[in-house]
This record gives sequence, structure tokens and C-alpha cells, in this order.
Amino acid sequence: MPATAMKIINPRRDERSYVVPDFVGPIISGGGDATYSCGKCRTVLLENVAWERVKDLAIRCGKCGKVNSVPDPNAPPKGKRR
Repeated sequence: MPATAMKIINPRRDERSYVVPDFVGPIISGGGDATYSCGKCRTVLLENVAWERVKDLAIRCGKCGKVNSVPDPNAPPKGKRR
């Protein structure tokens, strides 16, 4: 299954804490069937994980430095409303 691009967030506006790895690559691997990549550079940050376990996680990409959050799979696609 291809990786889903994560949503880039502004850490100044989003008050949650975020993970800052000191390496490039997945910070969590295993336990599910979803893979998520950085919304900017597409580096895989979460590999084969369960959405329910990572849904509130925010991660700074070790490659490009952008802060990403896991997208809601039930949200309408960008630019479309239900």
C-alpha cells in the first residue's frame, strides 16, 4: 500500500507537542496497515501502523524539518465538502 502524505502543521499555531527524531526514517514501524510520509519531502515517518494508535501524533521530519500530523482518514478530500 502506498504511503499517505501527512498534513504539514504550523507548530506555532498547533499547541500539541511533537516528536523530534535525530534520524531520517520511520519513528514507528509495525502494528497496522497504514504508512504515512512527510507532507513535504515524502520521507516515510510512520510505517505499517494502526491509525487509532498514531492519530494524535505530530512529528518533525528528520530530513526536511517540517512538522507533520496524521490526517483523519474520514475527512473529505482537500477542496471538497460533504
